[in-house]
Amino acid sequence: MKTSLPTPANNPNVRTINPEPSVQGRTHTSSCGSFRVVELEVSLRIARELAITGLQMTSPAMLFEQDETMWPFGGKDWNVIGIMFEKTDSYSVNGNRAKGKMADSVKTRVKIHDRTIMWVVFDQKGGIVESGPGNGVHHVSNDIYKNLEKVLHTNVSIREILKMLEQGTTAKAAKKLIWSGYPAKRPVDDE
Repeated sequence: MKTSLPTPANNPNVRTINPEPSVQGRTHTSSCGSFRVVELEVSLRIARELAITGLQMTSPAMLFEQDETMWPFGGKDWNVIGIMFEKTDSYSVNGNRAKGKMADSVKTRVKIHDRTIMWVVFDQKGGIVESGPGNGVHHVSNDIYKNLEKVLHTNVSIREILKMLEQGTTAKAAKKLIWSGYPAKRPVDDE
């Protein structure tokens, strides 16, 4: 569902605010870092305009997050889980809670990690939004991967990580995957 923002062309109550030529391109540096003055001043002007017209906005940064999933009623609030290869008989579960555009970035970073066997995106109600194999899927057999897919909702380790992330006690969590589906160790011949 694509939502369009009101523009002066389709709504006479909306005005376009252009930055003054005197502030375009200037950069301000402070102890907190540098930022472009034009972005700050434009977003503050827009915030004032919204206050005058009676519309509400939580922060000026909200103006720059206008894809269809963010505007106007909420957005992404994901728990991104990565099942990481440690050893043949030991995997770990890493979880990150991310919101907005950062959620896509976290998902991408988990997907492309060299040891990610599988990545899963959960919403805050525990439902799977999307999942797939990671760059480290070559470390395990197809049977192991399929078995991992089957236990995503029931595995104790994954549920514990999700519980911590959903409650908001932490934004990042990791623990060893406790699971009975690890491949059997092969005996070593002493010859």
